[in-house]
Amino acid sequence: MNRLVDIRDSLQNGFDYERYRYTPQYVYRDSRYLYSDKPPQVRLDSIPLNQQGLAKYEFLGGGLWIYNTAGYLIQKTDRPKIFNGYKIENNNLIEAKNYFSDYTSIHHYTYYSNRLNLPNLKPFYGTQSQNLPASETTILENSIIYDDGPQYRVDYYYLFDTAGRVKRRVGYGTRLNERWPFGYGLRNLSVSNYEYECP
Repeated sequence: MNRLVDIRDSLQNGFDYERYRYTPQYVYRDSRYLYSDKPPQVRLDSIPLNQQGLAKYEFLGGGLWIYNTAGYLIQKTDRPKIFNGYKIENNNLIEAKNYFSDYTSIHHYTYYSNRLNLPNLKPFYGTQSQNLPASETTILENSIIYDDGPQYRVDYYYLFDTAGRVKRRVGYGTRLNERWPFGYGLRNLSVSNYEYECP
C-alpha cells in the first residue's frame, strides 16, 4: 500500500519535518521544527484509528471524530465546548461550522467541478473533497470582537502539466472586513509547486 512516510516544508529560516509510521491501531507521527532563530522542537504523536482505519481523534486531549460510510468527516469534538460540524454535497466539503464558547466560525468552500482534487496524502483523516478547491470564505457569528458576517476569502488558481495534473497552486487572500487581522501566507499570497515521480 502506498502511504505517506515523510514531509519536509522548507521555509526562509529553516524547515518542518514529519515522519509517519503505521500499525493497524495507530498512526505514529514524529514532528521536528528546525529554525535558525529558535531552539529545535520535537513532538511525538500517536493517532488512534477506528474500525474504518480513520483517526478517532488527535492530540492528547482526546475527543470524538465521526465519519459517514463513505469516510467523510461529518462531526468532530476535540475539547469541551468546541464542536465542529461538516456538510458534504456532491462528494465535496461545502461547509464547516466550528462552535466555540463565545463565537461560531463558518467556512464555505467552492470547487472547480471539472477538475479532480490533488492526491489525498493523509487518508487516515478521512475522504477528502473530490474536486479542486476554488475558494474558501470565513464567516463569524456571535463574536464580541468582530462584526458578524464574512471576514476573509481565499481564492485558488492552478497551473497544470501536460497530463492534466496540478503543477502549481496559487492562493490569494482578500480581507472582507478591514478589521480582520489574519492573513493567508506571506502578504496574503501562497504558492505551492507539485512534482510527480510517475509519468
